[in-house]
Amino acid sequence: MKVQRSVFVSLCFIGTALLLYGQDADLYYQRPPDAATIYQQMEKLQTLGTVMYMAAHPDDENTRLISWFSRQRKVHTVYLSLTRGDGGQNLIGTEISELLGVLRTQELLAARRTDGGEQWFTRANDFGYSKNAEETLAIWNKEKVLADVVYAIRKFRPEIIINRFDANSSGETHGHHTASAMLSLEAYRLAGDPRAFPEQLTEVAPWQPKRVFFNTSWWFYGSKEAFDQADKSRMVHVDIGVYEPWSGYSNSEIASISRSQHRCRVSDLNWPVATVWNIWICWKEICPGMIMIRWMVLT
Repeated sequence: MKVQRSVFVSLCFIGTALLLYGQDADLYYQRPPDAATIYQQMEKLQTLGTVMYMAAHPDDENTRLISWFSRQRKVHTVYLSLTRGDGGQNLIGTEISELLGVLRTQELLAARRTDGGEQWFTRANDFGYSKNAEETLAIWNKEKVLADVVYAIRKFRPEIIINRFDANSSGETHGHHTASAMLSLEAYRLAGDPRAFPEQLTEVAPWQPKRVFFNTSWWFYGSKEAFDQADKSRMVHVDIGVYEPWSGYSNSEIASISRSQHRCRVSDLNWPVATVWNIWICWKEICPGMIMIRWMVLT
């Protein structure tokens, strides 16, 4: 009897501690919004633009771009992560596999609360490193994950889709990364076709995004020097290193805070917050309507 009572008291103590810890950790998000935040939310109601950013894992997303779209341009922005990061590393604890996926899911949600985006997922499983996209798609069951991506596009109805990775890189990098871009391009073509996955049409309607973007960087060229020599005649750039007077932070600072929520995977981030960032956009003959978005540091 004494043992049962002792166990009961211990469980009550642990439960109370966890509850208090959770309240303390999430205290910021429980505070009522101030006048400046409410004003920004009202401004966002006047913008009808929609953007879907797509990649394979938690921490693949470009938080600078998501924050810029959502907070600066007031565009409804979602990050579609195909997996929940079950197969990644855990730098701060012992949780792996499904438990790690739970932690990384919560980290993604915390990141979106910071940068203003929404967070969506598919059923794809992060089974660890994959040598190529073909292996990935076979293990994932391509048709099921493709159906999830098509459904997400039809439900969210993005005007543009932005891929984090190159669809033409199978065997050169993580198979999940390449597969996410390949599925994005195929879903882009199918989402507006009522003959594709017709069983979804009881819940969502066909939707055709206007364009697909590719968020590249200098490492896709092999070096900064190679990118400096690349033809930029079809490129434009967007300054995302802007300052938010109503919050007191620059967009780069907000993006860094958002990125720092990925504590299981990326700990002790020390990014320079005063850096000027730009988005480069260029046309590329990958598929009709495909454009590349690039971010770089201007010193």
